[in-house]
Amino acid sequence: MINKVTSLYLDTSIFGGYYDEIFMQDTRLLFEKIKAGKYKVFVSDTVENELENAPE
Repeated sequence: MINKVTSLYLDTSIFGGYYDEIFMQDTRLLFEKIKAGKYKVFVSDTVENELENAPE
């Protein structure tokens, strides 16, 4: 049996949701699923640059 992994493209707002009270629960659940290998994640160079320059 072949395990299919869903690919996700994440934009900057997903990372912001990690600390936003409204989205925190769902976003952290998503990141747990990503850590567990349920999703293959992609981000653009633009997202990487935005995150590198984002405030703490």
